[in-house]
Parts: sequence; structure tokens; C-alpha cells
Amino acid sequence: MSSKPSVPESSTPVYQETKTESMECENETGFLLHQRLREHALSVLGCKPYTIPQDLQALLLLRRKAILQLLRSNTYTENKVQKINRAYEIIKSVLGRAFPPNHADCQYYIAEHVVNTRKVSHPLIRAVSTCEEKNAAWKPQMEDVSVLIDQYGGKTGTCFIGLFDGFHGKFASQVTSKELPILVLEQLSKCPSSTYSVTSEDLKMLAGFDTLFQEMCEDNNTGSALPVLFSVEDNVCDPERVHRAFAKAFWKMDRLLGLGRDETSRIRWSGCTALICLIESTAKARKSEAEMAENGNTIGIPTNQQGRVTGMIHIANAGNTHAVLCKNGKGHHLTQDHSTSNHKERCRIYQNGGKISVHEPHGLVEGLTRATRGLGHHGDPLLKKCVIPVPSSLSLPIDDSFQFLILASSGLWDVLNKDKVVTTAIEILSSHSELSQDRGSMSNQASVQFSKTELPNDLSINSAETRTEEDNNFVLEVIQDSQPEENTLTNATARVDKHLQMQNQYEILAATISKTIAVMAMCAGSRENISVTVVLLPGCDSYLKK
Repeated sequence: MSSKPSVPESSTPVYQETKTESMECENETGFLLHQRLREHALSVLGCKPYTIPQDLQALLLLRRKAILQLLRSNTYTENKVQKINRAYEIIKSVLGRAFPPNHADCQYYIAEHVVNTRKVSHPLIRAVSTCEEKNAAWKPQMEDVSVLIDQYGGKTGTCFIGLFDGFHGKFASQVTSKELPILVLEQLSKCPSSTYSVTSEDLKMLAGFDTLFQEMCEDNNTGSALPVLFSVEDNVCDPERVHRAFAKAFWKMDRLLGLGRDETSRIRWSGCTALICLIESTAKARKSEAEMAENGNTIGIPTNQQGRVTGMIHIANAGNTHAVLCKNGKGHHLTQDHSTSNHKERCRIYQNGGKISVHEPHGLVEGLTRATRGLGHHGDPLLKKCVIPVPSSLSLPIDDSFQFLILASSGLWDVLNKDKVVTTAIEILSSHSELSQDRGSMSNQASVQFSKTELPNDLSINSAETRTEEDNNFVLEVIQDSQPEENTLTNATARVDKHLQMQNQYEILAATISKTIAVMAMCAGSRENISVTVVLLPGCDSYLKK
């Protein structure tokens, strides 16, 4: 009998950071960041690497030439002009030997934030905002992809959110963002008494891959455990069905990436880590909560609910892309860490004959990536043997104490921990609450003075100039429903303004939190693409109603 290979607990010695070592590391990181920043600025101005203009006049000519070329092209945007101007300022500071001394100044020059705020018709979601930062000083292209699908599967009160962190190219993350939601929906629609539906267009796409999946299931190399692992039993609870649907969808998605559609590299195809979140608002949530309590709680979140259960959150991740939930002001990880810092993952890799380098803390799988699970990576047999497409899943009942959910790529979690991220988000919410209280006291004083004056006849017309047609209809409904009393028009207008403010404040808060956290990651020295998605849940209402 062959003995099992010994598994070292860690291939690197325990590192105890001292104050001096920390300062040296920070200075080294700052120097590298400044160097990469200068190289990026030179490329924007059209210069060769390490070729700095001799004087300010030559630099001005380069900026003028770059802007003229942009004007003559069909890709002119104000953001690209600002990018050229920022590159000019960087090289100008180099010529004047006044280069920014810290990361906070550096991020001003290279930040290319793209903040998207989506309105969703979900009773439990107040707002969703995603901030994407390429981090151009270290990454030439954006490989992270985010996706949000409202009324997922044609089901009211259901939202699908996905975040995919690309590696060695963006093909895998782009394809996964389009096809994985359809594969998950296909599995959910097959569950007994399911209310999910697949469109005819999606069915046509899935039909094209039936032969491929049938051949792979019959292949002995895939293992005999697959049919048992992915079989759906009638006596399992709803969360368990969802977890099995996630697992089979990940397995199928990995096989589709193995086709290598549009891949250009002859050495190693692209891959990605994946994080998906399904938020449901269902009447079966209380029953699911009781069944989960019997199975036990695995992540340390208190099971005693402080409000009525209104829905479910289903989470699945493969890799080091994580989700953090804030409940009663405390952050909780909803995902498992599939990276070389996880001892169980290291043991699995060593037992499968894989290698972990010692170039960085905790090392890299086959010297390439920290993630030990993910999708893709076909073309490299050694890496594919170690990085498996098996997700970890979790389901939680939602109650009124759930405040917000943060999903972010490895570019954030490599430099910031969950406590810092959650604390920052709470500080933003708290400061907004204090500002609202100050504004409320000022508006009360103004309303007293306003009530003593005569109201203009065209007040409703002036107020409607900045509102949409939908808002104007709301104005008419409020005015018609109001009781005929003194200052009726004033009361109606105040109700309209409060309604519009509440509707927009959630979106502003979500966008502010996502952008602030992304900037913090850049200032902390992140060298990866940064994507942050913030989902505001019912528990954040207390900050806006104070």
C-alpha cells in the first residue's frame, strides 16, 4: 500500500511584522506605485517607456498632440481628456521633483471610477450600487465583471447579483457573467414546485450544449460521484435544492469555458473566481429558517431573529471573491476563503500533487494565483488539477436587522479586512443620519416662517419643473388625497419632497459607500482590479428615519 504524501502545514515561516519592517514595506510599495504611475502617464501621452520630456515646453506639446489625436478620433469623451490632463500633471510633478508623497495623492491621478446605481423592484432591496476601478497603475485592463438581474427568472421579488474576478484575461469573466445566470436558472426551474421560468431564447442556447454535457456525464474520467452529487431529491429543503443547483451550474460553466471560444493564448486560457447571490422574498422563509436551525448554524451569525423574516439570501462562491453581511452593526463573512491562506485548501492541493510557491505570503498555486477554486484555467494541466470549480454555498433568512451586503473582488480583500469595510460603511450611514437631523431642524424653522406668509398661486407648477412625469402624477395624488385644511398645498408639497428624498437617498448612500471603499483599497496599496457592490437592506432604514 502506498502511503499518503505528507502535507506541510505551511511552506513559509511564521511572519511577525515589526514597526520597522512595516515602514520599509510601505516605502517600497510607494516607490513601486510611483514608478508604475509614471509609466502609465507616459503611455497615455504617447511616449516610449522611460522616455521623459526634457522640459515643460516639450511636455505641453505632447499633451496638445494627444488631445488633437483624440479629437480626430471617434472615441472622444471628456473622461479621456481628463485622463490626458492627469498624465500631464504626473509628468510635470516628476520634472519639478514634486511627486505625490503618499498613496492618497496618487489615487487622485489614476482613479477611473465607474459607479453604476441600479433601481430594482425588490421589496427587500433599498438600492444597489457597484463601483469598478481598473487600478491602471498596476492593471492594463479591467478583468472584473459585475451583473445584476432584477425579477430573475420572471419571478417577482427575486434578484440575482454576480461578481466575477478575471485572471489572465477577461474572456472567462465576461462569458461567465452572461451564461452562469442562465445555467443557474435552468437548474432552479427543474426543482419541484418551482416558480422560475426560462425564456425561449435561453432554452435555445442551452439546447446547443446538451450533447456536450451528456458526453461528459457518461465519461468515466469525470467520476462516478457526479450523478449522486447533483441528483435532486424530493425530501430536501428549499435551500438545499438551491445549493445543488449552484453546484451543478458551476460544473457546467467550467465545462463550457473548456471549449475555448474566442481564447487567444496558446499557453494558458483565462479563468475567474465567481461569487453569486440570489435574494428572494418568499412566504416560505419562516419554514426554511426552522429547517436551517435544526441543521445548525455554520458561520457564527446569531440565529435569534429580532424581526419578522421576510426572505432568503442564497450565496455561492468559488475563489477569494467574498461577501460580507452587516447585521446589527457587526460584519459576518458569508463566503469561504478558497485561497492558499486556507490550510484545508493547501492540504488538498498537496494531496493532489500540486505545488505552492513561496514568493509571497501563503504562496501561489503553481506560482500563478492565490485562488484555489474557480472557473476556467484550461490549457494548463497542472493549474487546472489544483483549481477546482466546486463552490461553497450558504442560505440565510432575512429579517429587519440585516443592514447591508457588500460583495467585492480580491482587489479589496487583499488589503482590507471585513471589520474596516463594515466600520467605514456604518460611519457613512451615521454621518448621513446626523446630517439629516440638522437639515430637519433647519427645515422645521423655515416651515414655521413660511406658514406665516402668503402662498403663491403657481407653487405646484414651479415645483413640478424639476420632476418627472411619474413624480408629477404622485403630486396630484397627494393633493387629491389631502384633507381641505389650512396650508393644504404646503403639506402636500412637503410629503412629495420627503418621498423623493427617501427614494434618492438610498441610491446616494449606496454609491458613496461603494466608491469610498474602492478608494480606500487603492490607498491601501491594492495591485488588482477593484469591484465593490453594495446592497442596502431593510435594516438601514433606521439611519434615514432618524
